[in-house]
Amino acid sequence: RLPSLTTSLRLLFQGEGGGSAYLSNLRNAFLKAVPDMAGPLDELTVVVEALTALACRCRVATTLVRNFEYYTGPVFQFVANGEAVGSGGRYDGLIALVGGPPLPASGFALDAARLARLLPSADEGVAADQAICVRPASHQAEVLAATFGAASAVRRLGLWSQVALAEAQPCPYRWELTVALSPHGVAYSLYDRTSDDRRAFASLDDVLAALEAMGGAP
Repeated sequence: RLPSLTTSLRLLFQGEGGGSAYLSNLRNAFLKAVPDMAGPLDELTVVVEALTALACRCRVATTLVRNFEYYTGPVFQFVANGEAVGSGGRYDGLIALVGGPPLPASGFALDAARLARLLPSADEGVAADQAICVRPASHQAEVLAATFGAASAVRRLGLWSQVALAEAQPCPYRWELTVALSPHGVAYSLYDRTSDDRRAFASLDDVLAALEAMGGAP
């Protein structure tokens, strides 16, 4: 139907490109003959420019959708170490299709097994004095949430952190932070194996300040 686009179709279906420049090439090659491509290309351009502003590497692959007919907008794939570790997309019509109200929606799934293979083992390349175990004193929802929040906070401080959910799980590092509930809310207990010293704290900010003061942050 559009013999003039034979060469351009190879650009669309046989390759992928690096962001805005590739989308600009597609726009120049197709918009005159297929003006309906303007909307999808505009959407992809917004996504690519936002990712670029966030310093995230991204590539555009126009054949990524495969056979998922419920997608209504951009789809995406997360790639780490050369392999896909997750994917998702936008599916504004899906909720209404199964009987719910019409809602804008998007989502993704991660491949936990592949991601786990990319993580370092518990002691691989980790200096014991620059790592910390964060342990919940119970499996109450509030305690677990505070435990993972504390692990993220000490990571941002520069320490390697490991959440120890099992009671018998040993801690091979210098620091061990226990998270518990007290009558006043969440409480923290920090143990330093090098000095056999244990200190109690009423807030996570106090824990982070103490870690910095005691040389627990690079």
